[in-house]
Amino acid sequence: MLAFILTLGACQTSAPHHQGQDLAGTTSPSSSATHVPGGVLIVVAAVTAPDQPGSVDLYRLDGSRAAHYSLEAGSGVFAAAGSRIFFGRGDQLNALHPDGTVESLGPLGAGDIRWFASNPTGTSWLWSTHQEGDTTTKSAVHLGAPGIQGRVVEELTAAGQTLAPLMWTNRGAFIEAAPVGGHGGYFPFGRSIGWLLVEGSVHRLDPTSGRVTPVPGSPRCAFGDEASDNSVICFPGGSSVRLYAQSGKVIDVALAKPRFTIAAEAFCAPAEAICTVAGASGVGNGMAYPNGTPPPEQYGTDLIRPDGSISRFGPDGTDPAMGPQSWLPDGQLVLWRRPDAAGGAPGVYVLDRSGRGPFIPTKGEPVGYLG
Repeated sequence: MLAFILTLGACQTSAPHHQGQDLAGTTSPSSSATHVPGGVLIVVAAVTAPDQPGSVDLYRLDGSRAAHYSLEAGSGVFAAAGSRIFFGRGDQLNALHPDGTVESLGPLGAGDIRWFASNPTGTSWLWSTHQEGDTTTKSAVHLGAPGIQGRVVEELTAAGQTLAPLMWTNRGAFIEAAPVGGHGGYFPFGRSIGWLLVEGSVHRLDPTSGRVTPVPGSPRCAFGDEASDNSVICFPGGSSVRLYAQSGKVIDVALAKPRFTIAAEAFCAPAEAICTVAGASGVGNGMAYPNGTPPPEQYGTDLIRPDGSISRFGPDGTDPAMGPQSWLPDGQLVLWRRPDAAGGAPGVYVLDRSGRGPFIPTKGEPVGYLG
């Protein structure tokens, strides 16, 4: 993703407006609970300007909408996990629950807020802050949980680098020492919420002890994810992907061109050694059309296993919808077609391993899942 700064407004927190699936209007702000069916719910946030009201939709896995919540201007949605949709307003972190109630989770602290990652259950979370000096940047990773004051678990003072929580999966929390200035050039996998383009070294952080462990291949090979068999998938550059097995064996896999002219988004299933690899053809690069409009970008997704075997998956024009949470607990995979992508209408696909499943038409951005 293009280097992503979480923009937090200076408004006071209040409960979002709720609209059930069958309601025509929006109720007045209230913190009273509204019943929402249980089970796994996919969270989709509207992409709006910071000074405009936003909204969040919850969808069941059959594609039906379970709830709609309006968010006041200045609210920024960060992530979703467990029973919490994390969002910030002013310098405060809050969580919206599936029934519409809002939980205050405390202040985010001083300094520019960069990047946020929750653990899979939504019961602990990491975020980073940074302050730029004349020659160096001071950054810190903070750990938060319900009922406790956030504390710093890692710090870095360096020229041109800032700490950034990439993801927190059941394999651990992964932190990048990211370039302060972010990414230059064309990167078609940018998002408004969530994923960060990996350009620096990545390590695993134990948030409890503060212990840091190197990740195989980093920073020479841009980190993607760690699979359930402890193998690491990463991108060495060009149209290829690399697999580091726990045994030390390294496998390089060439990816098809032009489908994978630009490769990214390697995310691994939580309980099976299989990962996504997403590609883009690069045709949507606006820098190649200084006097015109580029055609829609062409996306695609493949699945790769530790032995290097690879196969196409899903409809044309789609890529993983929600980072590591694109893999649901039951093994289904959630893909999305971006509003500016080729291949058909924008929206979210909830697919079984045969590539079949419901389509949710939406121009919103998938955030994660609850449940």
